[in-house]
Amino acid sequence: MGISRTFAVARTEFAKALVSLKRIVHLFVSLVGASLALTVAGIILATAYDHIYGGTVLSTASVIAEIDLFRRITALSRDEAMLELLPARYEIALQMATTQADRKKILDLFLAETSSMRSK
Repeated sequence: MGISRTFAVARTEFAKALVSLKRIVHLFVSLVGASLALTVAGIILATAYDHIYGGTVLSTASVIAEIDLFRRITALSRDEAMLELLPARYEIALQMATTQADRKKILDLFLAETSSMRSK
């Protein structure tokens, strides 16, 4: 199998992984929206209905959830960008390589990077 065919297969596999990753990101964004609604509900509960303790607990828990969700969305977005850019970056490097040793080093780096992505 030629190098360009190998990268075409890698790009296809990365695209499959991206579909799943994008669904998870959309789910987390939806959860942030729900969490924001709970934060507002907690504020309303605390101020309008004089349930200070319940409203504070609800708002605080929602804000903590939002912070965690934003952290996860950021990490997933970074992974998404890597899956989109990784094959193209190494393909360009291979096209620029002039010697067989350069090509081997680039392929070794590609394999090492994709293996480390799997273990994270």
